[in-house]
Amino acid sequence: MTRLVSTAADQSERPSAAEPLPAQVQIFAYRPLLKYLDQRFADTVVLTFTQIEDLLGFALAAEASMQETWWTDGGEPPSVQSAAWTKAQRSAVPNLRARSVAFSRVVVSRTPSRT
Repeated sequence: MTRLVSTAADQSERPSAAEPLPAQVQIFAYRPLLKYLDQRFADTVVLTFTQIEDLLGFALAAEASMQETWWTDGGEPPSVQSAAWTKAQRSAVPNLRARSVAFSRVVVSRTPSRT
């Protein structure tokens, strides 16, 4: 019977669980939500946390159910999760008690062109 032994060099090449995933990988994880919101005709789409998790295929971060800022973060650069709904031209308004989020279409104002 052959036994595989990992060396310190082998282990140093593996990313540790504590290391965050690259931003591109994180953004890709939220792509199903972006696609879902982008394909909805309604101006407002309300989803429960469970429905969002079902779309994504993974559990939301613990902060999502405890901090409104996780949903409304308008920082620069925007948070990875908020990129999903902002790219779908939506804003997010969480209701933490109901464990749901209202994604409303952002109205883009157009200034008339002067000729």
